[in-house]
Amino acid sequence: MKYKLITVLIVLSFTFKAGYCQILRHADSVTRKKADSIVLRLGSSVKDNAYLLFSITDRWYLVIVEKQQRYYEYYLNIKDKNLEPQDEKIVNRSQLLSKAFNIVRYQKGYITFNSDFFKGKQIVSEGNITYFYLMKMGVKYGEARLSVKISPNPIDEKLYDYLSSELLIFMSKHAPDKI
Repeated sequence: MKYKLITVLIVLSFTFKAGYCQILRHADSVTRKKADSIVLRLGSSVKDNAYLLFSITDRWYLVIVEKQQRYYEYYLNIKDKNLEPQDEKIVNRSQLLSKAFNIVRYQKGYITFNSDFFKGKQIVSEGNITYFYLMKMGVKYGEARLSVKISPNPIDEKLYDYLSSELLIFMSKHAPDKI
């Protein structure tokens, strides 16, 4: 009897956990791992700070760190598993970025084109794959894998336009033939 109870509890614990886990496709997992490696490489720049991460094609990254009433923008390029030119820009508080770090502005869960957010809506999508999230207090908010141009957009459109424009400018400086 004791073993039956333990077996039932084990099965229920796996069932309970499975109900709260989101299964990611392989491509989504690869994107997430590459982004995590970028954050690790930034080390103390992001440690214990809130930050936004935005990437295009899992190669070009913009990480905006909120620190001491300022925003630090880090532009990175991963080429052949090496970290390529890195630009840094300090931006004073802006209304757009201060809104961007407010967690209530984001959808919950991992958003892709197959997510509930897009169900029943006509999707307009164009361009390379993008990846976005806000990390605050160790929790990811608004995590999404979409495309450069997307409508409707689960992320604030002005913020999304800002992130994609800034990153495309960086890309044009470091690999104009790839744009």
